Amino acid sequence: TAGGEVPAGTAVERRGARAGDAVFVTGHPGDAVAGRLLPADARGDAADYLRGRFHYPEPRTAAGEALRGLATAMLDVSDGLDQDLRRLAGASGVGLVLDVDALPLSPALAAIAGEAAVAHALTGGDDYELAFTAPAAATSRVLALADAAGCAITRIGTVVAGSGVGWRRGGREFAVPGGAWEHFGGGA
Repeated sequence: TAGGEVPAGTAVERRGARAGDAVFVTGHPGDAVAGRLLPADARGDAADYLRGRFHYPEPRTAAGEALRGLATAMLDVSDGLDQDLRRLAGASGVGLVLDVDALPLSPALAAIAGEAAVAHALTGGDDYELAFTAPAAATSRVLALADAAGCAITRIGTVVAGSGVGWRRGGREFAVPGGAWEHFGGGA
C-alpha cells in the first residue's frame, strides 16, 4: 500500500483518454511474472534480474509526477498490461488499438521466456509500470521524460473512438493469451 498527496486538481485518473491520444507504457512489462515463474534452479544474470523485478518492484512514482499535466489518463500495471489497459479504456469510454511489436520487452525476459515473453508482457502482473495516454502531438515530449522518470517510456498504440481493446502484430489482429490475474477469482 502506498499513500501520498497530489496538489488539488492535478491527479491523473483512469478516465480522461481521448480519441487521437497516444498510448504509452513505462519500463518493461512482463519481467515480474517471469521472475515469479522461474524454476528454483535457474541461474545467471537474466534470472537474477527477473527475480529482482518480482521481489523488489519499483513503483514508477517519479514517472507519475513527471507526467502530471501531460498524461490524460493513467494507471499502474498490477494485473497485466492488457487487462489494465482495458480498465483504462472502459473508464475513459474509448477504444485502444495497440501494437504487440512495440512492446518494450527486456533483454532478460526475451532470453529467459522466449516465445512466452509476449504473453508475460500482456498478461503478467506485479510490474507496477505505468500505462497512460497523452496527446499524440506530445509524443516527443513524453519520450523525452524518460530520464526524469527514471525508466524507459514506449509508445505502444493509439486511442480511438468507440470501445474495446485490439492488439495487432505485423498488421494483423492478435489474440491475447488467457490467464491475466484476477484478485477475486484466481488467475495466472
